[in-house]
Amino acid sequence: MASEQEPKNGKKNFPKKARKSGWFHLEHGVKRGVAGIILLALAVVMTISYFGVSGSFSSLVIRVSQYLFGSGSFFVPLTLFFTAFFVLTSEKKKILGSTVVGAGLFLLSALGLFEILSSSRAGGQTGYWFAWPWVYFFGFWGALIFFTAFVFSALLVIFRVPLKDQIKEKLKI
Repeated sequence: MASEQEPKNGKKNFPKKARKSGWFHLEHGVKRGVAGIILLALAVVMTISYFGVSGSFSSLVIRVSQYLFGSGSFFVPLTLFFTAFFVLTSEKKKILGSTVVGAGLFLLSALGLFEILSSSRAGGQTGYWFAWPWVYFFGFWGALIFFTAFVFSALLVIFRVPLKDQIKEKLKI
């Protein structure tokens, strides 16, 4: 008799509780718009801080950026601009997570590429620590090939471009 009430897998079925709507429920498009505008504002503030016009924040950004990202510090606002642009203009659904992951990969790859191609710490501490294992294990040319592939892969992830479709379109298969 107990087997009639229990499902075949032996687990009890409990009725699912209805999710209560939060007091601050926003539509998906609104959330994306807010995230895109915040990313864009951050990119603009970081960019103008390089020109020394954003108050005491400028000196902090310049010092931290030079230490962490070296000569490649301009990749930070560039990455934020790419991310904001795609978040604000894309018609695709659920892009925020993959776009942020792609942006992080792009930043690390670009800094690593800068580090590999320079004789000094052009990629800053971040570029150095990200590139060092690759150069150690694969040498200069192997690391250069990998980091170039990482940069292009990151752009595909940021903009969610399926490479297979692009190849088919160019070859008209």
